[in-house]
Amino acid sequence: MGLPVGDMIIPVPDTEQTESFDRDRLRRLDVTDDRSAAESFRLLFESSPVPMWVVERSSLKFLAVNAAAVEHYGYRRDQFLNMTSLDIRPAYERQRALDDARNNFTKDSGEKDWIHNKADGTEILVSSYARPIKYSGKDAAIVSVFDVTERRKQDARIKFMAEHDALTGLPNRRLFLELLEDAHLQRKQNPSLWSVILVDIDDFKNINDTLGHHIGDNLIIAVANRLEEYMGDRGIVGRLGGDEFAVLLPMLVDPADAHTAASELVKAFTDPLKVREYEILVGVSAGVSVGLDVSIDAATMLKNADLALYKAKSDGRGVCRVYEPHMSLQMIVRREMERNLRQALAEDQFEIHYQPLFDLAARKEIGFEGLLRWNHPIEGMIPPLAFVPIAESSGLIVPIGVWVLEQSCTLATTLREDLKIAVNISPAQFKSGKLVEAVSQITESCLLERTSETVQILQDLKELGVSIALDDFGTGYCGLGYLGSFPFDKIKIDRSFVKDVETTRKSTEIFRAVINIGHSLGLVTLAEGIETKEQLEFLHALGCQQGQGFLFSPAIPADEIAAELKLEGNFYSNRSVA
Repeated sequence: MGLPVGDMIIPVPDTEQTESFDRDRLRRLDVTDDRSAAESFRLLFESSPVPMWVVERSSLKFLAVNAAAVEHYGYRRDQFLNMTSLDIRPAYERQRALDDARNNFTKDSGEKDWIHNKADGTEILVSSYARPIKYSGKDAAIVSVFDVTERRKQDARIKFMAEHDALTGLPNRRLFLELLEDAHLQRKQNPSLWSVILVDIDDFKNINDTLGHHIGDNLIIAVANRLEEYMGDRGIVGRLGGDEFAVLLPMLVDPADAHTAASELVKAFTDPLKVREYEILVGVSAGVSVGLDVSIDAATMLKNADLALYKAKSDGRGVCRVYEPHMSLQMIVRREMERNLRQALAEDQFEIHYQPLFDLAARKEIGFEGLLRWNHPIEGMIPPLAFVPIAESSGLIVPIGVWVLEQSCTLATTLREDLKIAVNISPAQFKSGKLVEAVSQITESCLLERTSETVQILQDLKELGVSIALDDFGTGYCGLGYLGSFPFDKIKIDRSFVKDVETTRKSTEIFRAVINIGHSLGLVTLAEGIETKEQLEFLHALGCQQGQGFLFSPAIPADEIAAELKLEGNFYSNRSVA
């Protein structure tokens, strides 16, 4: 039987080798009293690969050190024996060591971490184990030491990687949430104002798609650097994921300070960012949540900031908004709308009404535009503007769009061969890559993204015999260059130009220019929103070839088209517009 010291066993006299050996009595024994025990102790102590020493209780002088300690610390053995255990510690650790020494000589210390100095001045982190013994008649302790410097560094690296974003080095979502929780607990102990700001890069996906993900990653880093540079010591910046960042302002004097900080933060991005070989002018939107009392916990603060950010992006981006209670109600309404939209699709509550399209010169119908309607069983007919934006942002527009295409194609098979059905395609549908059916319209907004893919899809559709029209021309973001880049057959001029075309010279000239451009490119021009005979005649005189609007007919259900046309008749002849 023996006494464990570090990872070795020190033999004890045979008289003590019983199952109920008395440790306290053992401590009163002197490992140097018995020659055999002393020799065993010396051999095991000296040959141990673990640095070990024996220190005196009263003076903390080294009484013995082994070869491993001499080699690891760089002191000669005679130097060690002229030193105390305080001499190998930095000054800031010595008082703690003195306090700890009082206990080490009365009971086992267990594992403890210390900072030690090597002979060359290098600081190392060690874990030590101490046990009281008798040595040469003196109260002493035998100490075994393990250098854990590299292990602790590795542990710190692993911990850092677990808590920080790999791309930017900022606190990640996990750590940021912990910081929020800590801030909330501090508010309970010391009530004060605090704030969370969520920041989102505007149109980041477009940058990623056009310049590539490597540029997108470098842009994320540049945004992170500017956020940290702007915030300085005032707040903690974290990256929650994707292009979303968060800022914690742990101490505020006035609630308005949070809005001021967020507004200035948004303005900090008015100058372009240098990203590799590009200078990118990027905007950000911000949502602000302010903790006015301790009842607002960390999770609520983050949720409220997210609602405010959603409001900022809905209001046009490049702005900041502060959370207000009604925003929660708006989100509840939005989620209820999404649920109702799913139900509407499942229960066939959607309808398609078709508005006639006319040839202005021949004065006859040439087809119909399918317009989505929602006939809610309780609310009645819900206008598209009330639900289409939510359908697009939630992704529901894709399955809804498939249904619209199927219904419209079915109707097209019942009409005369010279009549065409036009169906609007949302940007979300276009980017889904699932357009395998005939499509004849696409809005300007979706042309901003994935240009090469867009051209290829349009070319594939044309090979299927589909005509492509650019809808709402003049209200989107694309320039005239897109008309030469994409294989369009038709330009649909937005109703906002039509309403003033005969009374406003500016609108007239814009309209005339668009028609001339269309003619020069071999594109058909169609005017939306024609409501008066005067507009009809004026547009025809300008050279506009096609039109639609209430003057001819509102959008009507599919069964009324069949009744009016009787599959062969002339729908236009039944309207008194000529």
